[in-house]
Amino acid sequence: MITVPACGNDSPPLESASVCMQAWQPLTAAKPYDMTSPLLYRDGTLYLSTELQGMLTVPTTTGQPMPLSAVTSLELWIEGDHLVFPGASQPTQMWSLPLAGGTPQLLADGGAGRTNVGIALHHAFNDSDFFWTEQPPDLVSPFTVWRMSRSGGAPVQLGSAAAAAPLDGFPLAFEAIALGSDGVVMAAEFGLADVIPYDGGPTRPLAVPSASKFADINLAGVDPAGAYWLIPRPGSSADADEWDLVLAPADGGPVQKFWSKGPPHSGIDHIWPDGGGGWVMVGSQMFDDHLFHTTIWLLDAEKTATRIGCSAGYTNEAWIETPVAVAPDGVYAVSKNLSAPTWEIDRIAR
Repeated sequence: MITVPACGNDSPPLESASVCMQAWQPLTAAKPYDMTSPLLYRDGTLYLSTELQGMLTVPTTTGQPMPLSAVTSLELWIEGDHLVFPGASQPTQMWSLPLAGGTPQLLADGGAGRTNVGIALHHAFNDSDFFWTEQPPDLVSPFTVWRMSRSGGAPVQLGSAAAAAPLDGFPLAFEAIALGSDGVVMAAEFGLADVIPYDGGPTRPLAVPSASKFADINLAGVDPAGAYWLIPRPGSSADADEWDLVLAPADGGPVQKFWSKGPPHSGIDHIWPDGGGGWVMVGSQMFDDHLFHTTIWLLDAEKTATRIGCSAGYTNEAWIETPVAVAPDGVYAVSKNLSAPTWEIDRIAR
């Protein structure tokens, strides 16, 4: 995605990583590689689920993980004084677990009474309903989107969508969803995204960003506003290697420039709402050691961005792929060392 500057060219000087590395500190000891859920924060405690260890709590004062429950899930939310998550073995089921621990309670079973249930992959919910996508067992047919009332009743299929690679037509999986104002926003790769209306109306494709190569359109995230893509900055030279975040609005309007203040030789891999009207952005940037370091940015509602830290090692040693937790004292992230391989929780001070 991002290129290395050539020697003797006129590209801007690279920044020093020495200052921004100081804000990035390990909270937990490194543990053997594991699949993990998003990281959540509440009142000085972090919550997460790992495939091998189940639900864990981690006090930010000690950094010592403690078991909460043997159940596991790769999606996790806090609602009130409970954790909400889909079942690991039956992901069409939604469960609740008190933050203090206890016995999980079934909230909804989206597979009850159905035949040919697909593979439930992505979930979201609001005060009244649960939503999820299902990948068909044949892995070729369109993805379906389902809705089930939290008060009970049968699940309803809202609609379906399919995505295919632009050059060879190979079926693509949708990788993320969000609840928009009038439908479920879902995105695949190569600039492909759709909205499935809540009222059962036809699927609405979103605008596709413009780039010289489809492979240069990289999914960064989705939220109620639409789908975010990282693309090469128009007019930027190969030496400058500059990239922009653009937004394909959920209403189907034209693609908009969202953020274009990133330094040369940097990009944004993930963007997530921060819960306060802004966003957290995770990316990578080349510094004066000629290594790409993982970076954490805070972007406020006025699109003013602050880079709060960068990893000590190169990107492969601090790989962040799940949503981070935003706390008053900083951002907490599950970072993975793909070379070791291990994972740990790091605190990036604000």
